[in-house]
Amino acid sequence: MYHTIFDSTSYGFSSTIKMFMVLDRFIDIRNNVLYTKHKLPYSTIYRDIYSTDDNNQSTQDDIIHNILSNNNQKIVLHIDQQLFHKEDSTSMILVEAYNPSLFFLRLAYKDVELERLTKQMQYFYTESKSDYYIVQPEHIAPGLIYVTSYTSYKNCSQWHRVKILREVDSKTVQIIHVDYGTVDNIPKTELRFLNDVFGNLPCQAIHCCLTGYNELETITPEVTEAFINCISNTQFAVQVDNNFILNKQCQILHVTLTKKRSKNSKLLTNINNEITIGHLKCQ
Repeated sequence: MYHTIFDSTSYGFSSTIKMFMVLDRFIDIRNNVLYTKHKLPYSTIYRDIYSTDDNNQSTQDDIIHNILSNNNQKIVLHIDQQLFHKEDSTSMILVEAYNPSLFFLRLAYKDVELERLTKQMQYFYTESKSDYYIVQPEHIAPGLIYVTSYTSYKNCSQWHRVKILREVDSKTVQIIHVDYGTVDNIPKTELRFLNDVFGNLPCQAIHCCLTGYNELETITPEVTEAFINCISNTQFAVQVDNNFILNKQCQILHVTLTKKRSKNSKLLTNINNEITIGHLKCQ
């Protein structure tokens, strides 16, 4: 999910397959986080694997230069995310959940700003000469930010900021909504460049995992359903137990969630404990 493009030969391997064969000897990947099987001889390997390749930087520079040369439109291809650190605590809401080890939260107090941004983009791309922002196939690359009004799962024409995850085929790309965490496959023709005015608000969807749940081999559908029901349509307190900052656009937070037992109650429910009890019952 982290869209890093790199050449395995730059790391001394003859091919990508050879590289992964070597890495498999001492690295486990769980929930998009690297864990060492044995002590690594080089402490920088984690940083190197997730660092941005120079080719990706060249790609975005070329795209920006091309757009500016042709129609003088200012665009942005990367948006940073607000970074959190261990022991940070704040109020958030759920925007997308796949299971307790992979879900996306959003800062509750940013709702007004995001709503304002969405309305501004809706007006801009509906009323302006959006032909200036049409994206050519050669200008599409994993990890870059665009905007689209297309969704495959509902009839909606709302414009949203998205990031390319990968190319599905010659006509389709897989994207993630950077403010909502929703993954979708969309036609390349539905992408538009993002005007730089709409790149000031950081990406709002924050990738999270309940602390300890990345270690589990399986999570039952019943536990996932209980988790989603427990945190949907409500604000809750988020305690960051650990953080994995891959770069300014990518981070994973391992969190403990708590919420009020009722609207006027001062008593708190530890959501992690509630879900863990349900998980143990399903074993």
